[in-house]
Amino acid sequence: GLGYSTCAFIGIQVNLISTGTHEQVFEKIVQIPEIVECHHISGKYSLFIKIFTRNNEHLKQIIIEKIQSIPEVTATETFISLEEGFVRQLPV
Repeated sequence: GLGYSTCAFIGIQVNLISTGTHEQVFEKIVQIPEIVECHHISGKYSLFIKIFTRNNEHLKQIIIEKIQSIPEVTATETFISLEEGFVRQLPV
């Protein structure tokens, strides 16, 4: 959207207490409109998201109020994009 100049990627660690935990977190993540992509990944993090915000302050607000406030989320790591190198489609 217009005025959304900050792009970031966030790794989200989920405390997998039960099999439903991952799904509970995912359901809450889906409801955050600024998040444009969400991947279920292997490794240290359960989810890896791409987010667009108005600025760093807005980004911080969403991380604290909407993501870290989810009880099952144990940790997050944020990577702010300084510049988009390129985006391309796979060759056909």
